[in-house]
Amino acid sequence: MVSISLETVLAIVVVIALAILIVHLQRKFPRSGGREPFSHLIYMVSITITIFGIPDPVHSSIFSPLGVTIIGTIFPLYESIRAICSPEESDDKAWLQYWLAQSAIFYSTEWVGDINERDEEWQLRWHEFEFAFFLWLQCPLTDGASLVYDFVMEPFVSPLVKPAAKRMGEGLQNLVMMMINLTHLWVLWFVFVLLPAPLKRFATVSVGVVYPFCASVVAATTPTGMDDTFWLTYWSCYGVLFFSMDILEIYLARVPGFYTFVLLSSVYLMLPMFNGAEKMFRKVLVPLAGLKEMLL
Repeated sequence: MVSISLETVLAIVVVIALAILIVHLQRKFPRSGGREPFSHLIYMVSITITIFGIPDPVHSSIFSPLGVTIIGTIFPLYESIRAICSPEESDDKAWLQYWLAQSAIFYSTEWVGDINERDEEWQLRWHEFEFAFFLWLQCPLTDGASLVYDFVMEPFVSPLVKPAAKRMGEGLQNLVMMMINLTHLWVLWFVFVLLPAPLKRFATVSVGVVYPFCASVVAATTPTGMDDTFWLTYWSCYGVLFFSMDILEIYLARVPGFYTFVLLSSVYLMLPMFNGAEKMFRKVLVPLAGLKEMLL
């Protein structure tokens, strides 16, 4: 029987209460665009006091993989589904900007997990940073996602990824058509299966993140909102897929075909020729979130 400590339960309650507070702030205050320095100062002081002022048992439970997952993934997933269901386009762009920053951090710091396994103190400090950063990105008073997009993504990243996004999109389409030919498919699968589990995970995450990230940057710079909605739908579905992979790989990482399934699922979700993200969004995510009436 699995036992859960009182500190862990209290930490979960605190994190959920914090997520509810963010919802209240988002409904009450418009996004600031990150242009109010005083809001950032107040946030930095508040989060510092929180990190160093909470008693240790509760502290280690809040700033943990579970706490980071709730604040950084589960809550944004729900809000992204709400944004897609609503007729407004501005909230689609806002949450797309969040997923751009979040995915960039997750992908570029995949190697940090290896260090965390060897150093518990570093692990705790890293979870504190993730928790504080993801909260800063989505809080409407700080609106860090808009700030990162306006000062990093649009001026520096966008000019680099626009040509790459087009090439990668064409390459993925060609790869899928090649894989339809069973002769190529079994060769690719055989080579992929021979890779060690860490490399298979890296390849799988790369397929699910790199091209969608580039395409999302391009979408965020265009005036039309349809491409924002398309890629926000993808990130919502991929977030669920990645979260499921993160849990199941503890037990299934060495099972042949596990990462192949996740990789092919990512391709199915991202390519317009399959329209997989739209199908999963309408048939799975919306009913799970209880938002069918909003979508209608």
